[in-house]
Amino acid sequence: MAEVIQLDQFKKHQIAKRCFKQLNAGFRESYNESTRIPDLSDQVLLFLANPDENSTRLSYQLIQHVILPRNQKPALQPDKKTEIDLMDIHLFLVDKIRFEIMTRLGWLESYPGSDSTVIDLITNYEKTRYDRYNTPPQLSKSHESFDEFIALGKREKETFVRKFFLSAMMAFEGQNRK
Repeated sequence: MAEVIQLDQFKKHQIAKRCFKQLNAGFRESYNESTRIPDLSDQVLLFLANPDENSTRLSYQLIQHVILPRNQKPALQPDKKTEIDLMDIHLFLVDKIRFEIMTRLGWLESYPGSDSTVIDLITNYEKTRYDRYNTPPQLSKSHESFDEFIALGKREKETFVRKFFLSAMMAFEGQNRK
């Protein structure tokens, strides 16, 4: 049994090396199989949260290194099913990244998936993607819109929180320029 666990850890380690190679090199940081979204630096969060071509490309490559077999290189033009899966997982991860930004600003108390590794979030996407409806992100009690948030149903809460993404990113970017 110990050999199976060690083999699983080895596979995760190899996936993480491929997955985080460009991120580690580009930001001169060190991420591995244990990396969770809260472990990412402010600079990495801001880069990945921005909806531009460079961040999307890096995110897609990161995801492809996790979901594709080891010997298959990330494709510049994936087939339609892979392209849709990549887009779905990318949007899922970007939401988590933006929730982390809001958490660092003190706007959120918690969000689902913050305790999972990046690799586990990608690997288990199909199983966990709807968990957000049962466990939506929790707006901080000190947030000016908390009373409005608390009156909403579970399914409406995530949508409500998402409307603060742009202002959160702007505030976080301003906070990180100082």
